[in-house]
Parts: sequence; structure tokens; C-alpha cells
Amino acid sequence: MYKSLIIANTPLHCLIIKSILKESKPKTGVFLVYLTKNINKKDLNYFNKINLFFENSILIDLNSSAGLIQLFKLLLTLRKKKFKSIYIGQLKTAFNRVLLLSTINYTKKYGEIYSYDDGIGNLNVGGYFDVIKEHWISSFIFKVFNKNLLYKNLKTFISCHFTIFPPDFNIFPNSTFVSLLDLSNSLNKPSNNNTINILLTTPYYDIGRLSKQISVGLFNNVIEKYKIDYLLPHPKDTLMNNYKINQSKIIDTNMIAEEWILKLLKYNTSNVKLFAFGSSTLLTMMNIPGVEVIYLTNPYAKINTIFKKMNIRSEAIV
Repeated sequence: MYKSLIIANTPLHCLIIKSILKESKPKTGVFLVYLTKNINKKDLNYFNKINLFFENSILIDLNSSAGLIQLFKLLLTLRKKKFKSIYIGQLKTAFNRVLLLSTINYTKKYGEIYSYDDGIGNLNVGGYFDVIKEHWISSFIFKVFNKNLLYKNLKTFISCHFTIFPPDFNIFPNSTFVSLLDLSNSLNKPSNNNTINILLTTPYYDIGRLSKQISVGLFNNVIEKYKIDYLLPHPKDTLMNNYKINQSKIIDTNMIAEEWILKLLKYNTSNVKLFAFGSSTLLTMMNIPGVEVIYLTNPYAKINTIFKKMNIRSEAIV
């Protein structure tokens, strides 16, 4: 019998889960479900790292027919199973709540439900996770099958929310801090005046926010203005070949930005300046020795006040 169900959707989730459970040996009776769309090498890397710690685990690509068949079989497997605890990151995602529907629809008692951060959206008042309104399709499904799984109701069942950010800034009131990064291996102290400039991209074009021309121009302005040494592209960014930077400086890695930068610091004695348009990585790296984070603003995106509240330096790009 399984004691806990863990639902993850991103590499970041895997690191947070590891911090929450403080894994040092395999967890018996724990079932890990990793749901994502268009599996990439980062997904595979972090799933393969963390699934060794659990009795059972499954990785499902929701954008494939085979993945949807896997999901259906999983729903049948989980049906009527009772879990003492459930951990879930993207609390509002319909597919995640369908899994909960499968496990608790037939029981009167709920196990403890714990949530954890998905990213900067957990800090934005009036943002995605703060607004209780949801898509009409998911609203209809859960009104019919289990009203407790409507987002506005499910939020009230959260026993504890685990955050990698200062708890006072989280939209979930019952938040507890967990450290995302393992700093047990000492980093090199910067011993020279050299600075490595790193830019994290945002997939404005790929998510339909900006045209290709405007998006490329925006990032090329940053590359030229700050003499960017390395580019860490977002996994969804398909415009890498259009940026004015040597292709060898575009980092192709199966690590998330935080871990790649920590690895760089471990074997380097230079300082790091990290530039990004609103990435949560700025917040997770803001207190790392030798790292300066800069929040970039632009005319096409609303300014996120959370960076100002955390006293992060900002610069405007036009």
C-alpha cells in the first residue's frame, strides 16, 4: 500500500521534492508521477535522478497518444487507493487534479495535501495561482465529479505549502521555507575582478506574446548592451540561432539554470552577473555569494513588483 503520492511537472519540482523529503535512501510506499508536455532532456535528467528514491514512478508525456494511454491506465491503477499524504506543485493544472479525482473521489476522508512552489507565479498577487477563476471546462468537470477539487476549494485543503522563496511573499498563507540549492560543496570565492555575464532567455515568441522580430531584437539588445558571455535559453525557446552571440556560448545542458551556474561558480573564481526578464532564477540566486542578479524590464511586459519588493536591481531594455 502506498503512503504518499507525489505529482511533479518540471525539473524544478524534482529539486523541491528532494528538499522537502530530504532523501538519503529510497522511500518505500511512495508513488511519483511526473506529468509533462513534450519531454525534453532536462525532464529526463531530473526524473531519472529522483525516481531512484521511490518505490514506484512514472513519466508521462501528455502531448503524445501513448502518454494519454499511460495516463488512462494510471487512473485505473490509482482508483480507490488511499494515500496518507499527497504532494502537488501545479495545484491548478487540470491533469494533476484529475489524478486526485481518481484517488479520492470514492473516499470520504482526504489524506494530508501538501503543495509546493511552481515558480514566480506563487508570488504574484492577482496572478495565476492567486486568482481562483479557472477554465470553464475544468470547472464543469470538477463541479460534476467532485466540487472539492475546484481550485477555489482545493486551496483550502492545503495543510502546508513548501516554498523556495521568503514565505511572507507567497500567496499561500501557510508557507514553510525549504532550500532549493545544495551549497554543502563550498563554492570558490571570487578572487579577481572579472565578471561573467549570463543571460536567461524568455520564450516570448514561442508562447505567442511577441513577434519573432521583436523578441529577437529584444534579446540582441541585451547581448550587445551587457556584452553577454553565456546564454542560457529557456527550454521552450526556439530562436537560439537568431541571437547575436557565438553558438559555442549558448549553453546546451540538461541542468536547470541554478545548478549550471553553481557548477560554474565551483570551478571559477570570477563573479557572475545574471540577467533575465522576470525569471524565478533571479530570486533563487539572489543570495548566492559571487552572484549579482539584474531584473530586465521591457515595454512589452508588465513590470513585476515582486523584484522591487525584494530589492533586486532592475534595468530597462527598449
